[in-house]
Amino acid sequence: MESVFTTDDLPESERFAFWRDEVLRQTGCMLDVDAEGASLFHTALRTRVLGDSVLGVHRTSASRVTRGRPQIARCDNDTCALVLQMGGRLHFRHNGGDLSVGRGDMFLVDNASPWDCRQSDGNRGLWINFPRAGLVSRLPRLPSIARLGRQQRLNGLLDSFLRSMAPPNPPLPAEQGNALSGHFMDLLALALGNCEAVDEDSGESVTDALKAARLPAIDDFVEAHLGDPRLTPERVAARFGISTRYLHRLFEERGLSFSRWLLGRRLERCRRDLASPSLALRSITEIAFHWGFNDLTHFGRRFREAYGMTPRDWRQSAAQDAAGLE
Repeated sequence: MESVFTTDDLPESERFAFWRDEVLRQTGCMLDVDAEGASLFHTALRTRVLGDSVLGVHRTSASRVTRGRPQIARCDNDTCALVLQMGGRLHFRHNGGDLSVGRGDMFLVDNASPWDCRQSDGNRGLWINFPRAGLVSRLPRLPSIARLGRQQRLNGLLDSFLRSMAPPNPPLPAEQGNALSGHFMDLLALALGNCEAVDEDSGESVTDALKAARLPAIDDFVEAHLGDPRLTPERVAARFGISTRYLHRLFEERGLSFSRWLLGRRLERCRRDLASPSLALRSITEIAFHWGFNDLTHFGRRFREAYGMTPRDWRQSAAQDAAGLE
């Protein structure tokens, strides 16, 4: 579905009132708008639905736009917007902070947080408004306003996405639009790892928040694939759309390498199974291979280094301890 709104054909005295009272109502934009020159005000807006998101292009004259707590309270659902500034300048105030953006800047706005924006004459933008929940599931702590760096390759992909999906380009079939919405969320979450934003409440950067969100997800993925001998740093990095170098850096901040952590998790699973009475008939080789080892000599050496005894001695010791408790 596509909609077009414009004040170009209206008398100058009616343009701002039409925009404020009719367009914002029909599009569901809960905003408070003040024109800096109501008699000269002009604007145009063209929108398109893409899955559960709305893509749009707009141009408007100088005005002040506010999204305060009263406007937020009237919304049925929380959204975020990613905007590519095509012309003019914007100056945001949000949570006590300030951000100015100009032509070529790409920025995220969390509409669940209050903000106030002054936009210059000749303001033009290309944007996508999408459900906030989809991004929070990938990046739990969102900034109020965040500018994405211009030199990041991921941002180039986001730029291409916006330009190719927005009007006047031909629309996609609904099922393709739904699929692309999910890919867009993944890409945006990754790009936000390098944006210029700080959470004002905690002082934590978005990069730190992204790390905090990624590590538990990486842990869960590895735990679910411990038995796969093909589980390598390269595979894990590819799964989460990061470089192998960045994966190693994440684990170095824990004080150990990814490989050492993976080895420790596998050895602990083997140690647990070797002590289990229910697995007494399973050979040491079977248990080691089940948890991703493919070299029994290597397994035995690493096990002894970690626990101070061979796998066989550990199994016997655990069996004796269990018998003594009966």
